[in-house]
Amino acid sequence: MQMEFQPASMAGEECIQLIIRNDEIDLKAQQKLQKKLEVLNTQCQET
Repeated sequence: MQMEFQPASMAGEECIQLIIRNDEIDLKAQQKLQKKLEVLNTQCQET
């Protein structure tokens, strides 16, 4: 697994983007994780 941190901005505010990569994870698991991340992203824009 590999983690990357990159500067980003959201709604005009500076933040850090965290990217987690795992080449060994299968497509179905990736889709499930993406769905969870989308839900989390819409729940709390302040953190």
